[in-house]
Amino acid sequence: MVHVAREMQRLDFNIPLMIGGATTSKAHTAVKIEPQYKNDIALYVSDASRCVNVASQLLSKTGKEGLVEAARVEYDEIRERRKNRGDRTKLVSLKEARNRAPEISFDDYTPPKPAFTGIKVFEDYDLNELVDYIDWTPFFISWDIAGKYPGIFDDPKRGEQPEPCSMTPRIFCAR
Repeated sequence: MVHVAREMQRLDFNIPLMIGGATTSKAHTAVKIEPQYKNDIALYVSDASRCVNVASQLLSKTGKEGLVEAARVEYDEIRERRKNRGDRTKLVSLKEARNRAPEISFDDYTPPKPAFTGIKVFEDYDLNELVDYIDWTPFFISWDIAGKYPGIFDDPKRGEQPEPCSMTPRIFCAR
C-alpha cells in the first residue's frame, strides 16, 4: 500500500486513494501511507461496505473538503501520539535472543491420543439444538448493530429476539 501511494505520487495522480481491509488500520494509513501521497488524500476506510459512503462524499462538491480536512487533522493527531509514545519493545541482538531461548525437549513427551480420528457425519441434526451455543455478537458487529448477544434483544432500539424456525439450516426467521 505504501508502494502504491508512492507510485501514485510519482505518476502525479490527483485522485483520492482509499485504503482498507484486514491488513491495515487508521494508524497505519496515517503513519505510513498518507505521508507518501500529497497530491490528494489517502483515506482509511474500515471495510468495503463503507466505501460507497466515502466515495459519495469524495465526489460531492461540498462534502469532499470537510472529509479531507477532518481526516488530515485526525492523521496529524495519530502521528503525534505515535511519535510521543516511544519504542514499545526493546530489541536485543540475535545472539542475545538465542541465548535467551527456552530449552524444550520432547524426548519424554507422549502426546495424548484423541478419542476419535477420521470423519464424523451428523445427518438430520436439528440445528435448533445449537442456537444456545452460538455467539451472534460477531454477526451483529458486521451488521453495525452495537451490542452483545443475547442482551441486544432487550435493547428497545434493536428489538426482540426473532422466533426460531423449524426449518434447518436457517436458525431464525424474520417475523
